[in-house]
Amino acid sequence: MSGVDAINSTQQMEMEPSARAIRSRKRWWLLPAAVALAFALLQGIGGPRITFGGDSESYALISLRLYGTPEAQARQEIAYATCLDKARSVEWGSAVDPLRFRTPGSSQDLRRACATQQVQAPTARSLRYEAIFNGRVGYPLLAGLPIKLFGISHGLWVTSVAVTALGGFLVAVLLAEAGLGTAALLAGELIFLLGPLGRWGVYPLAEGALNTAVVATLLGAWWLLQRRLLLGGTVCLLGLAAVVTVKYSGGTLMAACLAGAGVGCMVTVRRYRHAGSAILAVGGAFLAAGVWLLSSALGLPGLSETLQDTFTRHFHHRPVDGVWGLLAQLEVVCWREWLRLQASAPALLLAAALGLWLLFRRRPALGWLAVAAAGLGLSTIVAHPLVYEADRLGALMWMPAVLGLPFLLDGVLRTEHSETPHPPEGGALCR
Repeated sequence: MSGVDAINSTQQMEMEPSARAIRSRKRWWLLPAAVALAFALLQGIGGPRITFGGDSESYALISLRLYGTPEAQARQEIAYATCLDKARSVEWGSAVDPLRFRTPGSSQDLRRACATQQVQAPTARSLRYEAIFNGRVGYPLLAGLPIKLFGISHGLWVTSVAVTALGGFLVAVLLAEAGLGTAALLAGELIFLLGPLGRWGVYPLAEGALNTAVVATLLGAWWLLQRRLLLGGTVCLLGLAAVVTVKYSGGTLMAACLAGAGVGCMVTVRRYRHAGSAILAVGGAFLAAGVWLLSSALGLPGLSETLQDTFTRHFHHRPVDGVWGLLAQLEVVCWREWLRLQASAPALLLAAALGLWLLFRRRPALGWLAVAAAGLGLSTIVAHPLVYEADRLGALMWMPAVLGLPFLLDGVLRTEHSETPHPPEGGALCR
């Protein structure tokens, strides 16, 4: 090893964490848990933010089926829940309207109509739309008990709030394992919960469950990179399995992105040329291929079917020919508009760029994992180039900011304490 390599290796060893001090403090997790609980309580005060319908209805139907509700009854309950949500929306609109708030009236007529409406048999169009969701059983499985306790629309929302709060806590765990102090890891948790990942995660959709599964996968991958092979491999595999059950297409993409992260670590950082990185790289590639083959063997709808859904507006229009050519054209339109919107409000681009710079300067392995998560968000938009939904579909592009910006606060705090003996990385929680 040359002198320069030796210096670089020594610096990396000094900068990489030792989570021993973190694990020795048995109650370090209480503050992150309190923050997650406070987030969930505040969401409870605020209530659901969107009217139940669309994709949410499909997830609710799957959940009711999984827990034994007969098909006709499930559809009737979902139609009733959708109608009630519309009634609540009418009531809220009247209550805040400056022309009607003094005499907002009532939506009792609409509520009575909800109780007596008849559900029509599903059409071929609606069945084709629902089939896209049939393989996404993870979120509906989680929502079963909340739906029984709180009703369909509120049950889905409670599930999303709970898993998003858990995702914020897991972000804190990941940053703690990366050696950050209490203030810095709480900052990362708050960026996750209060930013776009938390905002979209609490909708009655699968995004909250997906984001949390991705964070769990990153935690396992981090342990793999720290040579904790059994724990890391188990957590990473379980996290990736959760991603697959929530969105099987996302599982394929996430596994491929993790493979790229493993290769990136081995190529760019000498000390990561070990078994953990190899497992991440090779295992990610094999799992990506395996998930794709399994979904094809099970006959689950692929990208061509979801593109038909896109170009027919959920199959309300006639099927189109040449979806791949249309996709290429729509990509140009979508990304041109996306860049224009980002230029007018470049928070994502600046925060992600700064986060990645800090990560590759302080924790290059964590930087590659952040790139993997952002890659899933980016590829999701590529597969569904809908500029009006890009914020939701690409919310994981905020992960470099979530994981990287806390290092800025950590650096400030280390500077303030520079007169005291410098603690080893990973012992920041014991300050």
